[in-house]
Amino acid sequence: RIRTNQKQNELIHQANFTDLYVYSQIFRYMPDDMVVHLANSTPVRYAQFFDHPKGRMFFSNRGTSGIDGCLSTAVGFAYAAQRPVTIIVGDMAFFYDQNALWNKFVSSQLNIILINNCGGNIFRIIEGPDQFEELEEFIEMKHHFDAREICKARQVRYLMADNKDSLEEALQDMFSQHRDGPLLLEIFTPAEENAMDFRKLYQ
Repeated sequence: RIRTNQKQNELIHQANFTDLYVYSQIFRYMPDDMVVHLANSTPVRYAQFFDHPKGRMFFSNRGTSGIDGCLSTAVGFAYAAQRPVTIIVGDMAFFYDQNALWNKFVSSQLNIILINNCGGNIFRIIEGPDQFEELEEFIEMKHHFDAREICKARQVRYLMADNKDSLEEALQDMFSQHRDGPLLLEIFTPAEENAMDFRKLYQ
C-alpha cells in the first residue's frame, strides 16, 4: 500500500470531478469497518493511494486480472457475511456481470459504487494501448450506457452523482444506518481527465 504524501494530497485537493477525487471521497465517507470488494482493475490501482483504517477489509478477484465475476463475488459475500459490504466497480466490469443481481439472495446491506467513465478507462492509464488511434472504438469500447434501468428491473435503489455536491450527498445517503435494500450509486467521470490525473501521481 502506498501512503498518501503531500504531493498526492495536493493533487486530490486540486482535482476536478475525476476518479482521483471520487475515490478520495469514497474512502473519506466510508465507515472504518467496511468490507470492500475491489473489482478489476482500476479500483485496485486507486485504492492503494490512500491510507485506510485497520478495521477496513479489502477483497478482490485478482486471478488473471480479468473482470469476470467481480459483482457476483461481492453479492455472494454480502449474503453469506450478513454485514455491510461495498463493491467499487467500473462500468465494463459491472455491465459484464450485471446478472449477479437477478436472484433473491442480493443482501439489503450490499452497496455498489459504479464508477462510469463510459469505457475501459484502464487502457488510457496503462502504457501501450493509449498510443493506438483505435483506442476509443476498439480497445476502450466507449459507450453511453447507464445502470438506471438495470436497477429498476432488479429492485435495487439507484443514486447518481456527476459533480462534487451530488457525490457528497449520495455517499452520506449510502453509508447511513437507515437502509431497506441494496443500493447502487453510479458516478460519472471524464475518461481523458481521469487518465491525466492518474499519471500525475507518478510524476
